[in-house]
Amino acid sequence: MTVDHLLAWFLGLGGKLHPAVEVAYSDADGHHLRARAELDLSLPIVYCPRGVTLSADDVLTDPCWPQPFKSEFEQSSPEVLVRFLLMKEHGRGSASKWWPYLSTLPKPDQLDTPLWFTHDDKLWLGATNIEAAVPERERLWQGELSAGVALLRDAAVDLAPFTWTMYKWAATILSSRCFPKSVPASSGRDSDALIGQSSPVLCPVLDLANHSPSARVLWIIDDDGYTLSTTDHRSRPGEQIFNNYGPKGNEEPLPVLLGYGFTLARNSADAFALSLPPPDSPGRRWAPGAFLALGQTPPVDVVSSYFGKGRPSRERRALDFYLHDRGGVPGPVLDTLGLAVANERELKTMQSPHAREAVSLERMRTQADSQLRTALVQRRKRMQLADARLPIRPSNGRQVHALRYRDSQRNILDTHLLLLSERLSHRARTMRIITLGRILTSAPEPLRANLRAVMRNAAGTRSPLRLKDKGLQDVVFALFICLVWMTFDPAASDTGFDSDASGSSSDSSSTESLRSLLHAWRRLVSSAYCSPPNWFGAGSSLPCRGVNCFCQPGPEMSPVEHRPWQIPVPEEEDAEDKRNADTAYAIVQRASLLGGSNSVFRDERWTKGFLRWALGVWRAEAVVMPASILDQHGRHTREAVPRDRPGDTESAEEEEEEVERGLFLEADEDAEERKTVDAEQPPRKRQKAEDED
Repeated sequence: MTVDHLLAWFLGLGGKLHPAVEVAYSDADGHHLRARAELDLSLPIVYCPRGVTLSADDVLTDPCWPQPFKSEFEQSSPEVLVRFLLMKEHGRGSASKWWPYLSTLPKPDQLDTPLWFTHDDKLWLGATNIEAAVPERERLWQGELSAGVALLRDAAVDLAPFTWTMYKWAATILSSRCFPKSVPASSGRDSDALIGQSSPVLCPVLDLANHSPSARVLWIIDDDGYTLSTTDHRSRPGEQIFNNYGPKGNEEPLPVLLGYGFTLARNSADAFALSLPPPDSPGRRWAPGAFLALGQTPPVDVVSSYFGKGRPSRERRALDFYLHDRGGVPGPVLDTLGLAVANERELKTMQSPHAREAVSLERMRTQADSQLRTALVQRRKRMQLADARLPIRPSNGRQVHALRYRDSQRNILDTHLLLLSERLSHRARTMRIITLGRILTSAPEPLRANLRAVMRNAAGTRSPLRLKDKGLQDVVFALFICLVWMTFDPAASDTGFDSDASGSSSDSSSTESLRSLLHAWRRLVSSAYCSPPNWFGAGSSLPCRGVNCFCQPGPEMSPVEHRPWQIPVPEEEDAEDKRNADTAYAIVQRASLLGGSNSVFRDERWTKGFLRWALGVWRAEAVVMPASILDQHGRHTREAVPRDRPGDTESAEEEEEEVERGLFLEADEDAEERKTVDAEQPPRKRQKAEDED
C-alpha cells in the first residue's frame, strides 16, 4: 500500500493531520512530515487516537493470546508483547487491522541499525562499545523469542510468523519508532519524561516526524490519544517538521545509532558509555551492604553512585555511567572506583559525616583516577588498532553514521584522557608519590644512607631496575617504611635514630620538602594504624585502627563482623608477605653484621612482625601510576637513578606502556585534632610529644 492509503486509513479512524502539513519522501530522510504552507500554530501537527495505535494492551485484551504468554511478559517486558503482535499482524497481511500502516514500514533489508550491518559495515564499529553491544542485544532478543515461542507452542498457536528475522525486524521497528504509553502529570512536554517509559506504543503517521534536538514541540498524552504540536515560529513552507525525542546521544540507555540507525553531527548529548561492576560483586574486596546492615553511615556518595546515578544494566550485572565531552568525569564514576580501590584506613574515614571534605582520601582518589585512565588508554589503543583495518573512506550511509559515531567516541576518550593525565600530573608535582628510584636518590638523611648501604651490602645492588628484577621492590619499601617509622619517631631522640633528622646544609630543597612530607605521613600512619609489635609496649592499650592489627593478638582480636571496613587478605598475598618478611629480615641481619656498632639495623626491634607490619602499610598505601607521568616529574627517570649496567633502556613506546608503583604520602590535616582526643587515653605522654613534633 502507499502513503495515500495510510493517510486515508488514519484519517478514517479519527486521526488528524495539520492541513498545512504533508507526507514527503527523500532518500536521505525517508518518509517525513513537511510544511506546504504557513503553519497555524494553534492547530496540532498530528493527533493519533488510541484506537489506531499498537501496544501491549492489544495483546492483553485479546483472548486469542494464551494467558501464560501474557503473564510472562506483562510486567517485566511489555515490549516483547508488542514485538509478537507486530510479527503476527504482519504475517496476516491485508487481513490485519493495521495493514495500511504495517505495509509502509521499512522492510528488513531497509533497516540501518547495527544489527543489520554487513561484515564491511561492522568494520567501522571495531573496538567501540556498540561492537560489543550488538551480540549482547542479539542474545537478549533470541532469548525473548525462544521463551515466547515455547509458551505459544504449549498453547498450540501457529508459529509460522515468529521467526528470528521477523523478531529482529519487530524489535528494530519498535526501538526506532515507539512512544511511551503515558507521561507523568508533571511533564506536559517532550524530552526526558517521554523517553524510557515502560510499555512502548506505536503511533502511525505521528512516527513519520524525524528527530531534531533543537525542535520546539509540545506533547499531550491522555486517555484519548497522542497530540504533537510545534511552537516553532520559524517553520517555513517546504521545510521539514521535526519531532524532538529529547537529548539523545550516540551512547546512553538507548544509543541513537543502535536504536534508531542514525547519528547527529555536532551532537552535544554525545557520550561514552562506561560499565563498572558494583562494589559488592563477587570477587570485589568490600561490600557497601556491610555498612547498611550495621546501620552505619554509608561511604562517600555510595547512595548516588551505587543506588542512584549508576544505572543498573539489564543485559549484565553492571553499573552504566556516561562520560561527556564537557563537564569532567562524573563524581559517581570516581566514587564507585574509589570504593573498589580503597584501603581499610580510607573505608573507615568514609564512615565519617565529613568524609567528603576529608583530605586523607587523596590516595584513593589518585588511584581511582589512575585506574580509570588505564582503562581508557586501553580502549583508545584498541580503537587505534581497529582504525588500521578500515578502508580509506566510508562507502555507504551506514558506514558514514558509524564513522561519525566512532569519531565522537574517540574525541570523548581523548578529552578525558587529557583531563585525567593533567590531574595525575598535578598530583605527581605535589611530591606526594615516592617511587623506588626516588627513595634511593632523594630521601633525606639518614634514610638515604641507611637504605643505600643495606641495599649495596646485603642485596648486592642499588639500582631500582635490578632490585625490581630480583623481586625486591616490596622488600625495599618495607625497609623504607620501617626506617621512616624509626627516624621520625618523636621518642627516637632517646635512641639516637633521629640524630640527623634535621637535615644538613647539603640537602636540596626537594629533599627538605620530602622530609616534611615524611614527618606528616608518619603522623598520619601513627594516628590511623596500630603501632607495630614490640614498639615501646604498644598494642596493649591503643584502639584497633585497621590493617594487620597487632593491638589484640591471638583469639582476642575483634571479630571481622565488628569491623566492616576490614579487607580480608587473600591467602596468596598473605603467603607472599611472609616470604617478603623473611627476605627483609635476612637482609637486616646481614646489614647488622656488615655495619658498624652504631648501625640502625642492630636495633633489637627489627623483627619479622615489624617488617610484616610495614609490608601491610606498603600494600595499603601504595598507588599504581603511569610511569610516563611520574617520569615527567623526576620520580623515576632512568637517567637519574643509580645503575649497575649502563644502556639498559627501553623504547619510548614501551615506556608509555609501563606503570610504576609508589608510596602515596597521605597527609591528613585533621590528624592533629584527632590526636588531641586520642591523648586523653594512655600513653598520654607519647601522644603529646607526637603532637608537638
